Amino acid sequence: MALTITNLNINGFDNFSCPQPKANKNAKRNSGGVIVFFKHYLNGGLDLIESDEKGFIWFKLNKEYSYLTTDTYFCCCYIPPEDSRLFRNPNALLYDVDFFDLLNNDINIVTLVLYAGLVI
Repeated sequence: MALTITNLNINGFDNFSCPQPKANKNAKRNSGGVIVFFKHYLNGGLDLIESDEKGFIWFKLNKEYSYLTTDTYFCCCYIPPEDSRLFRNPNALLYDVDFFDLLNNDINIVTLVLYAGLVI
């Protein structure tokens, strides 16, 4: 289960999260973020690979916790609407960011690391 809110606890679940910083310096709270919830019993089977301030969470499900023969990689992210002030404000972290380019670059890096044996 993946939600686009942060600082939320659900009984019986652990989580990975990456809150986004305030979009406006006068804001009283952070500007959202991404959180991934998972059952406690998966705690030893999921590894956080990376989370960043742009809202990407990469994690791995170890093959020992699934019926698969290889580890499985996941990415959860929040892509704001086009008319969001996060894209319009030149001082905002996400100004002029192409999320699909970022995601594609991350996928290429993970693929190189996994299949070509490169170390970054």
